[in-house]
Amino acid sequence: MTSTFETPATRPARSGARSGLVSLLALDLGICLLVASEFLPASVLPRMAADLGVSEGTAGLAVAATAIAGAVTAPSIAMVLPRADRRLVLIGLLAVAAVSDLAVALAPGFAVVLLSRLVLGVAIAGYW
Repeated sequence: MTSTFETPATRPARSGARSGLVSLLALDLGICLLVASEFLPASVLPRMAADLGVSEGTAGLAVAATAIAGAVTAPSIAMVLPRADRRLVLIGLLAVAAVSDLAVALAPGFAVVLLSRLVLGVAIAGYW
């Protein structure tokens, strides 16, 4: 006489697939927001320069600063946080990016914009 029953190893994991999809969508949304934050200033550069009272070339440094900060910090992020919970790191980096974006939006001058964009570059590098 044989009997069959489902053990935890053979039972289909329905909740795991659903949580995996939610995780994937959250990761995708974060990437979308960070990429938009990185490249949006390039499309509004003339207006941003006029609002800040600087030349378009100087305002372009805000775009370059993000890329430079990312390139410099990307190799070291994994070494700085080797055992940290990746979910918490990603959430923290998104929070840093959000604060940086808010600082850029409310910036009274170009120096604040430049500093905030440098911080955004670090957050983007860590997220990637």
